[in-house]
Amino acid sequence: MLDHEPTAGFTGGLTAIWQGYGEKLSESERLPADGLSADLVQGDGYRALFVVLPPAGAPSEAHFVAVVQAAGAEGCRYLTLEHGVSPVDGQAYTVLGEWTADGRHLNLGSGPAAEPGDFLAAVGRVLAQSVPVHAATRAGVPESGKSGGRGLRGLRGLFGR
Repeated sequence: MLDHEPTAGFTGGLTAIWQGYGEKLSESERLPADGLSADLVQGDGYRALFVVLPPAGAPSEAHFVAVVQAAGAEGCRYLTLEHGVSPVDGQAYTVLGEWTADGRHLNLGSGPAAEPGDFLAAVGRVLAQSVPVHAATRAGVPESGKSGGRGLRGLRGLFGR
């Protein structure tokens, strides 16, 4: 996925997958691909497929996804910036998350503002601070049905399941 750009480009290919999976869902579960985009980015010591998802509207939906391969690593990590809403005061916040190859979701703590540069900087900090115990491999992906968030459902097929 990080080695070869699809013929339709990353955004075009992802949009086609998003819409294809949407056709398998009921109308009420579908989310338009409005705002969906994907680009290959190079960071300090990593490269990533950076995905901007349609606007997050409910808790646990993701704003962004980064499928990241650190320099010299065989596998990839699947990091997210997720939307949250405080049940106490209704204030919005973000959470950094990670999906492991065995389908577990890890909460990596408070996230930055939902801005691309802020998220990518946070991705760089996560990579610099940790070595994944259960890093996703090129074939490993989040298991379908684990999230419950609309945005992540549309990405299940992008990574092979």
